[in-house]
Amino acid sequence: MWYSNVFAKKKDKPQEKLLAVDFDGTIARDRYPEIGDPEPGVRKAFKKLREAGYKIMIFTCRLTKSPDRPAREIDKQEKMIEEWMEKHDIPYDGIERGHNGKPHFFRIIDNKAMHYTAKHDWEVLCKRLIGMKDD
Repeated sequence: MWYSNVFAKKKDKPQEKLLAVDFDGTIARDRYPEIGDPEPGVRKAFKKLREAGYKIMIFTCRLTKSPDRPAREIDKQEKMIEEWMEKHDIPYDGIERGHNGKPHFFRIIDNKAMHYTAKHDWEVLCKRLIGMKDD
């Protein structure tokens, strides 16, 4: 399968040029359960990233298993994403369902992410989170 090397063993390094990109609010405007228009510049950026040797993996909660979400709904959402990406001519390398453990990516791009570094410790993150307003 195309993703056979995506899931690294514990001692392996992350795939050097594999990007995990969230779908809603990052690639497409957030209109769940429908799919909104493409975010500005995403097609051009993805084409440039692929030309630079990056692999782009879509990683989305739309495909998360749960007791109240039947498998057919997950399949439907995946098909919707595939068709939407093709319709808008946005290149990508795959859609990750997250069933094989935690993927090891070079970078994760997500509209709701917070960055952590030694300089940006948990005390600072905690203050930022407590000070944020809910969407």
